[in-house]
Amino acid sequence: MERRLQRLEIGVLIVLLLNILILSIQIGNRRVNHVEEDIENKIQTKKLPTEFNETSQKLLLQNIIENYNNNNYDEFFLIFSEWAQLQISKESLGKELSKLNKISGKIIDSIYSYYEYSGFESGADWYYVYYKVKFENGLGTQRIKLRVIGANWEVVGINLTLDEI
Repeated sequence: MERRLQRLEIGVLIVLLLNILILSIQIGNRRVNHVEEDIENKIQTKKLPTEFNETSQKLLLQNIIENYNNNNYDEFFLIFSEWAQLQISKESLGKELSKLNKISGKIIDSIYSYYEYSGFESGADWYYVYYKVKFENGLGTQRIKLRVIGANWEVVGINLTLDEI
């Protein structure tokens, strides 16, 4: 009789431990899913300004591609807003773009990928707009940082990266 009770107690303990394990896994999954949903909601909570439409994006990309491909970094510098121009120098911009251009070659094409709304700060909405870029020597990503005040948008950052050769 005592052996039966011991077996039952061991069986009950095993079942309890399995239930605790299953519950902890489910709770962990809920937390991960909840965090992923929060990130997704935060990223796309505010739409891009209507003024930053397909036409204006094409003109901006064309300007970036032409100046990058022609090594015309003084004109490339003028793509940035006055606010952004105070943060960087023409010389450092030209030096970094020249290095990238030697490795990556010219930009062949740039295609819209997605955007992230970064938030409201210093009286402006901030966005990151991502594009997939095809270089002569590989594939990359272009991230354009926008500052939007009212109906006006301006470029405050451009990040070109070579992801694979």
